[in-house]
Amino acid sequence: MSIEIMKRCLLVGALAVAVGCGLLPNEARVVMGRHEFLIPKGYIINSPLPQWLKSVADLPPSPPHISLLIPAEEVAARIDGFQEFNGQLADDLFVGVELLDEDGLRTYSDPEMHVFSDPWYGRGIYEGAEVGLHPSGLYQVGVGWRSLWTVLKIRPDPSVPPPDDPYSWYIGNCGESSARLTRTDPAYSCTTMFLHEDLRINVSLDEINLPVVEEVRAFVVERLESWSVDNRGTAH
Repeated sequence: MSIEIMKRCLLVGALAVAVGCGLLPNEARVVMGRHEFLIPKGYIINSPLPQWLKSVADLPPSPPHISLLIPAEEVAARIDGFQEFNGQLADDLFVGVELLDEDGLRTYSDPEMHVFSDPWYGRGIYEGAEVGLHPSGLYQVGVGWRSLWTVLKIRPDPSVPPPDDPYSWYIGNCGESSARLTRTDPAYSCTTMFLHEDLRINVSLDEINLPVVEEVRAFVVERLESWSVDNRGTAH
């Protein structure tokens, strides 16, 4: 048997063991640096492979990351003003959680990072972009206007540096969505990005829920903390 075939067999076998060895039948243990979560499997879209499996399979290294889906019905039950449906489409939350190392944490905390500073100063692809007030009370900085735009909590002033904490004023980006179902007018999907300790969190939600985006952010953090082994007092 060739080494390549042995690697593939070992990977398949190890994956089968990993899937079958959850703490409980409906839970998966997810370890991201110093964070350890016991997450109901129904929320998990994908989970990271252990680093040793990546080495065996010659897969490139990547930061620990997990993707989750939280049903719109659950969010609406917890957040006043969250609209569960836009037309017939449920606004389930798609959540990406990524562990950052020290360099990554420094990068994503820097208000001069281009993701934050370009719409603030009106440079790069935001050169000449319009700034308008969104119905949610937030500000939108338009690129090609309604096809792609950035959402800010305050009106950008390129004559002064942006506030030190980018997440005190930066919300995320929105763009036209192809998921219209019976809708005839364009639908827009937004992604809000923020930090929680050393975790970078992205949450995708419908434009209609921008008025409660801060509550959505807090809800996602609360949900993660409810799954934390430390907070649940569960033995390792």
